[in-house]
Amino acid sequence: MITVRLMQYLRDSLQRRLTALISLGLAGLLWAAPEQAQSYPQAMPEEKSLFFLDSLHGWLLAGRRGGAASLFRTSDGGDNWMQIDTRADLYKVFFLDAQRGWALTVDQPQEDSFRTSLYGTWDGGYTWSRQSTIIPSQTGQADMITDFLFVDDKHGWFVGQGSQGGLAFQTIDGGQSVREVNAVSRMQDLYHISAQGRNKLWIFGKDTILASFDEGRTWIPQFDGDSRVGALRGVVLNSGLVLSDGHGWAVAAGPAILATADFGKTWGIVFERAEGWFNDISFWDAKHGCAVGGSRLLDCTLDGGKTWTSRSVLPSKELHQHDIYTRIIFTSATRCWVLSEGGFLFRSDDGGSKWIGVDLQQQTAHQKEDLHGQGKLGTKPDPLTNGSS
Repeated sequence: MITVRLMQYLRDSLQRRLTALISLGLAGLLWAAPEQAQSYPQAMPEEKSLFFLDSLHGWLLAGRRGGAASLFRTSDGGDNWMQIDTRADLYKVFFLDAQRGWALTVDQPQEDSFRTSLYGTWDGGYTWSRQSTIIPSQTGQADMITDFLFVDDKHGWFVGQGSQGGLAFQTIDGGQSVREVNAVSRMQDLYHISAQGRNKLWIFGKDTILASFDEGRTWIPQFDGDSRVGALRGVVLNSGLVLSDGHGWAVAAGPAILATADFGKTWGIVFERAEGWFNDISFWDAKHGCAVGGSRLLDCTLDGGKTWTSRSVLPSKELHQHDIYTRIIFTSATRCWVLSEGGFLFRSDDGGSKWIGVDLQQQTAHQKEDLHGQGKLGTKPDPLTNGSS
């Protein structure tokens, strides 16, 4: 079960990022409470991770305070969500296809020590087997993986933040073992990794954009602490992506949106706001995209990022709580998902103008799957079932 101490450990990531923003003088951390509280269905307290493979298949990790995480999955584009009780402290997932996926866990083997492990699934998330330990048990340290991905069933990348700087790890055997990437680790804190195929990779972090064009063998700094983009210097880059044609975007504290048209060789500011910060950005195609962050503003472009429009359309959370949106995903030209820091999942079917709160508790009360003992973690992969479920 997730202890209070363990939940505080997971919250450290957000707190440390906010501290970094304050130190750079870039975050507007004073929010005004909404004039009137709005009531929305709560997905589950303590949301953790939202991932969509395509327009149909998605997974949401959420958990009750003081309890183990629940994994929700959809195979119809989010019209219906099914709950899988993993009985584990999963906090981030990634799927390569509808069956093969990975998840990170944090456990507490001893008082004041935490360990990050990687688990794998071959049946869409119903059963999980431990693959390897990424961060061994460390007393009094809050090192953690903030993002990860796999480019195929063998090669995966993990980035994070630690007591001595950024963290970067790689696996070449599907997660059975991991090794630290010394050329990247121990630099600035790292928050997000993006890939375009297997060859091209980008890592975003504090004062950092790193790129590799040779499957991660070498890394090129595209932005660092000495870089200046317009008037922007010294910045926390929370997320980013680059498309196959070389156009890409990164969202930052400031808040600002950076863009490139040449695979990151040059980055420039294409949009700035007066306050707040950005957490995530998503594009449905090369023209249409939106960004979210520490406010109710949804900032969108219809022309590939040349112009941006800010609309105060995101749902307000309950009175006296901050409006912080951590994730945005477009699964079609009209259907979009946002995840809030406090445990709320919302869906839009008109490209972001109107939002519907997704009440997972109500759905699963009627649709919870009878797993007949499934939905558990194992300790070793079963060679008779892995890959054939």
